[in-house]
Amino acid sequence: MSTRYTTSHRAPFTSHWSKSSHDSLAHALDNAWRKYKRDYSIGDITSERKVIVSSEALAQAFTEMDNLAREQPTRRPYELAEQVIREMDQETEIVEVP
Repeated sequence: MSTRYTTSHRAPFTSHWSKSSHDSLAHALDNAWRKYKRDYSIGDITSERKVIVSSEALAQAFTEMDNLAREQPTRRPYELAEQVIREMDQETEIVEVP
């Protein structure tokens, strides 16, 4: 069975939190960043009820993705997410990857 990553998010001007499930951490970060760009509130990225990337670490990841998107506008958001995850992993921002 493959690991699933879950991101919680809340649309602007609503009180209801929703969740989305993704097959990779890069897809979860990509989706969270796209929602963040549309003013959604983003919670933690979790897997099997363990926090993988905290909301505080996500804020830093979004800033880095914004910077990379400006520096390398032809790269796809998924590729930016992969790069940020590699950098986060080196800095041990990721709590745990199952």
